[in-house]
Amino acid sequence: MSIGPRDRHYYRTTRARETGRPVITGHADDLELDACGGDCRWYNVCVDHGNAVGHRTLELARSFAAVPTEWCEDCRLELAAREAEAGLDISTLRLRAVPS
Repeated sequence: MSIGPRDRHYYRTTRARETGRPVITGHADDLELDACGGDCRWYNVCVDHGNAVGHRTLELARSFAAVPTEWCEDCRLELAAREAEAGLDISTLRLRAVPS
């Protein structure tokens, strides 16, 4: 079965590769979030921190689920703290550009 942009009731919890934290990917209606006039029909939600980001397509939402440090400020700060403890300088790292 193929899940397309009109399909609802897609709801999945995964563990982010970067942080190990659970991330929910789901439709705005199912998550009871504002769809922003259709611009944000699909969402990622960081379960532990409650931060969320909306996307136009399910494909984008699925790709962002693996990298919560790009949209969850708390995950980003935790990763920076871990890398600082390990002696890594994250200020030299570049974020990848992601089409919207």
